[in-house]
Amino acid sequence: MCRFLIVKSKNFFSLEPWLIKFAHLAKNHPTPEEDMQEDGWGVAWLNNNRWKIRKSIKPIWEEVRQFSQFDYQTNLAIFHARSASFSHHKNNLEFNQPFYKEDFLFVFNGLVSKIKINFNLEGDLGAQKIFSLILLLKQKVKKIETAIEKSYFIIKNNSEKIRGLNFALIKETKVYGFNYFEESKDYYQLWQGRNQKLICLSSNRFSDNLAWDKAPFGQVFVF
Repeated sequence: MCRFLIVKSKNFFSLEPWLIKFAHLAKNHPTPEEDMQEDGWGVAWLNNNRWKIRKSIKPIWEEVRQFSQFDYQTNLAIFHARSASFSHHKNNLEFNQPFYKEDFLFVFNGLVSKIKINFNLEGDLGAQKIFSLILLLKQKVKKIETAIEKSYFIIKNNSEKIRGLNFALIKETKVYGFNYFEESKDYYQLWQGRNQKLICLSSNRFSDNLAWDKAPFGQVFVF
């Protein structure tokens, strides 16, 4: 279970203030079991049409003083804070998101119980395997939206329960989002925040300066 935030803007913005906002969001919105998103964090931002990625295994709110190092300007950034489901999955930087592969970025928040899929998928974590499934299906169907939809139906039809299945796939400057849950609505509901200059996809509403709407449920949306 995790938190994520994506910010896409018409104008360039500074990473540091958004990192501070996201650290506050992650610290103050624990999981339904009161677990903290304290098992590391990551940020990716677009710089001259290339992705820069930084990750840490520390709780994000413990590194706020380090954010002054992120004096970068961008118009698209992805933030993720992690709560590991199992103790043996902690303290591994490779398990922290965003994941990057085949020019795609991926962030995930959710929990799927007893999933059995007959695909040879890469990854040790459920999030890694879901990302691999989408990329595998995209090779066959070409269209990203269709690959995401097919992945959802495969997961839904081959698992015992989907507590939450929230993710975003980013390709170049396009963001493909998906929001689905079967319980813990207050935790798993994704939100879209907007003003005239930018749009956010967030695990929580966090600012009065944006107009917030619930993200579409159970379907792919793009911005």
